[in-house]
Amino acid sequence: MRDISETKPGLPWQKLLRESGNIPMIGGDNIVRYGTNGIKGFIDSENLENSNEKVEFLQQPKVMLQRIVAYITAPKPHIKIMATADQTGDILNVNTVTNTVLTTENISPIFVSALLNSELINWYAHKFIFSSAIRSMDLYDYYVGKIPIPIVTPEEQQPIVDLAKRIMAAKAENPQADCSVDERRIDKRVYDLYRLTDAEVQIVKSSIGQGMKS
Repeated sequence: MRDISETKPGLPWQKLLRESGNIPMIGGDNIVRYGTNGIKGFIDSENLENSNEKVEFLQQPKVMLQRIVAYITAPKPHIKIMATADQTGDILNVNTVTNTVLTTENISPIFVSALLNSELINWYAHKFIFSSAIRSMDLYDYYVGKIPIPIVTPEEQQPIVDLAKRIMAAKAENPQADCSVDERRIDKRVYDLYRLTDAEVQIVKSSIGQGMKS
Protein backbone atom coordinates (compact mmCIF):
# COMPACT_ATOMS: atom_id res chain seq x y z
CA MET A 1 0.00 0.00 0.00
CA ARG A 2 2.82 2.44 0.73
CA ASP A 3 3.69 2.57 -2.98
CA ILE A 4 0.19 3.47 -4.17
CA SER A 5 -1.32 5.54 -1.37
CA GLU A 6 -0.93 8.12 1.36
CA THR A 7 -2.54 7.61 4.77
CA LYS A 8 -3.39 10.14 7.48
CA PRO A 9 -5.61 10.20 10.57
CA GLY A 10 -8.71 12.34 10.72
CA LEU A 11 -8.89 15.77 12.34
CA PRO A 12 -8.13 16.29 16.06
CA TRP A 13 -11.39 18.15 16.46
CA GLN A 14 -13.35 15.98 18.88
CA LYS A 15 -13.52 18.80 21.42
CA LEU A 16 -15.06 21.06 18.76
CA LEU A 17 -17.96 18.72 18.02
CA ARG A 18 -21.46 19.98 18.82
CA GLU A 19 -24.96 18.51 18.65
CA SER A 20 -25.79 20.85 15.79
CA GLY A 21 -23.85 22.75 13.18
CA ASN A 22 -23.20 23.16 9.48
CA ILE A 23 -20.88 20.25 8.79
CA PRO A 24 -21.34 16.64 9.97
CA MET A 25 -18.32 14.68 11.18
CA ILE A 26 -17.94 10.95 11.69
CA GLY A 27 -15.78 8.96 14.07
CA GLY A 28 -14.39 5.45 14.01
CA ASP A 29 -17.52 4.02 15.63
CA ASN A 30 -19.55 5.34 12.69
CA ILE A 31 -17.70 3.19 10.16
CA VAL A 32 -19.04 -0.23 9.27
CA ARG A 33 -17.83 -2.43 6.46
CA TYR A 34 -18.90 -0.78 3.21
CA GLY A 35 -20.74 2.08 4.89
CA THR A 36 -21.36 4.41 7.81
CA ASN A 37 -23.97 4.32 10.54
CA GLY A 38 -24.55 7.95 11.44
CA ILE A 39 -22.44 10.86 12.61
CA LYS A 40 -20.41 11.72 15.70
CA GLY A 41 -21.30 15.41 15.78
CA PHE A 42 -21.13 18.69 13.93
CA ILE A 43 -18.71 21.53 13.45
CA ASP A 44 -19.40 25.01 12.12
CA SER A 45 -18.18 26.06 8.70
CA GLU A 46 -15.99 28.70 10.35
CA ASN A 47 -13.78 25.85 11.56
CA LEU A 48 -12.86 25.20 7.92
CA GLU A 49 -12.13 28.83 7.06
CA ASN A 50 -8.52 28.41 8.11
CA SER A 51 -8.33 25.19 6.12
CA ASN A 52 -5.05 23.35 6.50
CA GLU A 53 -3.36 20.65 4.46
CA LYS A 54 -5.03 17.87 6.44
CA VAL A 55 -8.51 19.20 5.65
CA GLU A 56 -7.58 19.44 1.97
CA PHE A 57 -6.24 15.88 2.14
CA LEU A 58 -9.53 14.62 3.57
CA GLN A 59 -11.55 16.40 0.90
CA GLN A 60 -10.53 13.80 -1.68
CA PRO A 61 -11.94 10.39 -2.61
CA LYS A 62 -10.51 8.03 -0.02
CA VAL A 63 -10.74 4.79 1.90
CA MET A 64 -11.88 5.30 5.50
CA LEU A 65 -11.06 2.78 8.22
CA GLN A 66 -11.76 2.44 11.91
CA ARG A 67 -8.40 3.33 13.43
CA ILE A 68 -8.77 0.87 16.31
CA VAL A 69 -8.82 -2.70 15.01
CA ALA A 70 -11.47 -5.03 16.43
CA TYR A 71 -10.03 -8.18 18.00
CA ILE A 72 -12.39 -11.18 18.04
CA THR A 73 -11.80 -14.40 19.98
CA ALA A 74 -14.45 -16.73 18.52
CA PRO A 75 -14.45 -19.16 16.87
CA LYS A 76 -10.68 -18.54 16.81
CA PRO A 77 -8.70 -15.34 17.41
CA HIS A 78 -8.86 -12.99 14.43
CA ILE A 79 -9.31 -9.32 13.60
CA LYS A 80 -11.99 -7.39 11.76
CA ILE A 81 -10.89 -4.38 9.75
CA MET A 82 -13.74 -1.94 9.08
CA ALA A 83 -13.33 -0.09 5.79
CA THR A 84 -15.53 1.87 3.43
CA ALA A 85 -14.97 4.19 0.47
CA ASP A 86 -15.78 7.89 0.31
CA GLN A 87 -16.11 8.32 -3.44
CA THR A 88 -16.51 12.11 -3.46
CA GLY A 89 -14.35 13.44 -0.63
CA ASP A 90 -17.39 14.94 1.08
CA ILE A 91 -16.99 13.10 4.39
CA LEU A 92 -14.88 14.68 7.12
CA ASN A 93 -13.88 12.73 10.18
CA VAL A 94 -12.02 12.92 13.46
CA ASN A 95 -8.80 11.15 14.36
CA THR A 96 -10.41 7.86 15.36
CA VAL A 97 -10.64 7.33 11.58
CA THR A 98 -7.72 6.45 9.32
CA ASN A 99 -7.90 7.85 5.79
CA THR A 100 -6.10 6.43 2.77
CA VAL A 101 -5.94 8.36 -0.51
CA LEU A 102 -4.82 6.43 -3.58
CA THR A 103 -1.99 8.13 -5.45
CA THR A 104 -2.67 6.29 -8.70
CA GLU A 105 -5.74 6.71 -10.88
CA ASN A 106 -5.69 3.07 -11.93
CA ILE A 107 -6.82 1.63 -8.60
CA SER A 108 -10.30 2.27 -7.25
CA PRO A 109 -10.88 3.24 -3.59
CA ILE A 110 -13.87 0.91 -3.65
CA PHE A 111 -11.65 -1.95 -4.80
CA VAL A 112 -9.13 -1.22 -2.02
CA SER A 113 -11.86 -1.00 0.63
CA ALA A 114 -13.13 -4.41 -0.46
CA LEU A 115 -9.64 -5.90 -0.20
CA LEU A 116 -9.20 -4.44 3.28
CA ASN A 117 -12.53 -5.93 4.37
CA SER A 118 -11.69 -9.33 2.92
CA GLU A 119 -11.05 -12.48 4.90
CA LEU A 120 -7.59 -12.93 3.40
CA ILE A 121 -6.26 -9.43 4.16
CA ASN A 122 -7.65 -9.53 7.70
CA TRP A 123 -5.87 -12.83 8.28
CA TYR A 124 -2.64 -11.55 6.75
CA ALA A 125 -2.70 -8.30 8.72
CA HIS A 126 -3.26 -10.09 12.01
CA LYS A 127 -0.59 -12.74 11.43
CA PHE A 128 2.14 -10.84 9.61
CA ILE A 129 1.61 -7.13 10.32
CA PHE A 130 0.35 -7.17 13.91
CA SER A 131 2.14 -10.45 14.79
CA SER A 132 -1.03 -12.04 16.24
CA ALA A 133 -1.44 -9.24 18.79
CA ILE A 134 -4.51 -9.31 21.01
CA ARG A 135 -4.75 -5.60 21.82
CA SER A 136 -3.39 -2.14 20.97
CA MET A 137 -3.82 -2.57 17.23
CA ASP A 138 -4.27 0.76 15.45
CA LEU A 139 -4.31 1.23 11.70
CA TYR A 140 -1.78 4.03 11.46
CA ASP A 141 -0.04 4.81 8.18
CA TYR A 142 2.91 2.52 8.93
CA TYR A 143 0.67 -0.53 9.27
CA VAL A 144 -1.59 0.33 6.34
CA GLY A 145 1.53 0.74 4.22
CA LYS A 146 2.57 -2.87 4.89
CA ILE A 147 -0.62 -4.36 3.42
CA PRO A 148 0.13 -6.06 0.06
CA ILE A 149 -2.09 -4.93 -2.80
CA PRO A 150 -2.08 -6.67 -6.18
CA ILE A 151 -1.50 -4.33 -9.10
CA VAL A 152 -4.34 -5.23 -11.43
CA THR A 153 -6.11 -3.48 -14.27
CA PRO A 154 -9.40 -1.61 -13.81
CA GLU A 155 -11.06 -4.43 -15.75
CA GLU A 156 -9.74 -7.01 -13.27
CA GLN A 157 -10.93 -4.86 -10.38
CA GLN A 158 -14.43 -4.39 -11.77
CA PRO A 159 -16.11 -7.64 -10.56
CA ILE A 160 -15.06 -6.85 -6.98
CA VAL A 161 -16.05 -3.19 -7.38
CA ASP A 162 -19.49 -4.22 -8.64
CA LEU A 163 -20.07 -6.49 -5.65
CA ALA A 164 -18.80 -3.83 -3.25
CA LYS A 165 -21.08 -1.20 -4.76
CA ARG A 166 -24.05 -3.51 -4.27
CA ILE A 167 -23.12 -3.94 -0.61
CA MET A 168 -22.59 -0.19 -0.20
CA ALA A 169 -26.04 0.51 -1.62
CA ALA A 170 -27.60 -1.95 0.82
CA LYS A 171 -25.66 -0.47 3.75
CA ALA A 172 -26.74 3.04 2.75
CA GLU A 173 -30.35 1.95 3.21
CA ASN A 174 -29.66 -0.09 6.34
CA PRO A 175 -26.22 -0.20 8.02
CA GLN A 176 -27.23 -3.53 9.60
CA ALA A 177 -28.14 -5.16 6.27
CA ASP A 178 -26.97 -8.76 5.91
CA CYS A 179 -24.67 -8.76 2.87
CA SER A 180 -22.77 -11.90 3.83
CA VAL A 181 -23.43 -13.67 0.53
CA ASP A 182 -21.83 -10.89 -1.51
CA GLU A 183 -19.04 -10.51 1.05
CA ARG A 184 -18.18 -14.18 0.64
CA ARG A 185 -18.19 -13.72 -3.14
CA ILE A 186 -15.65 -10.93 -2.69
CA ASP A 187 -13.57 -13.18 -0.42
CA LYS A 188 -13.50 -15.82 -3.16
CA ARG A 189 -12.41 -13.30 -5.79
CA VAL A 190 -9.73 -11.91 -3.47
CA TYR A 191 -8.28 -15.37 -2.91
CA ASP A 192 -8.18 -15.79 -6.68
CA LEU A 193 -6.48 -12.40 -7.18
CA TYR A 194 -3.69 -13.42 -4.82
CA ARG A 195 -3.55 -16.81 -6.55
CA LEU A 196 -3.96 -18.95 -3.45
CA THR A 197 -4.47 -22.64 -4.00
CA ASP A 198 -7.40 -24.47 -2.40
CA ALA A 199 -4.99 -25.87 0.19
CA GLU A 200 -3.72 -22.39 1.05
CA VAL A 201 -7.27 -21.04 1.33
CA GLN A 202 -8.04 -23.89 3.70
CA ILE A 203 -5.08 -22.89 5.90
CA VAL A 204 -6.42 -19.35 6.17
CA LYS A 205 -9.97 -20.44 6.88
CA SER A 206 -8.91 -23.02 9.44
CA SER A 207 -6.74 -20.43 11.18
CA ILE A 208 -9.74 -18.18 11.79
CA GLY A 209 -12.18 -21.00 12.46
CA GLN A 210 -14.09 -20.90 9.20
CA GLY A 211 -15.06 -23.89 7.09
CA MET A 212 -14.59 -23.87 3.34
CA LYS A 213 -17.43 -21.93 1.72
CA SER A 214 -18.48 -21.73 -1.89
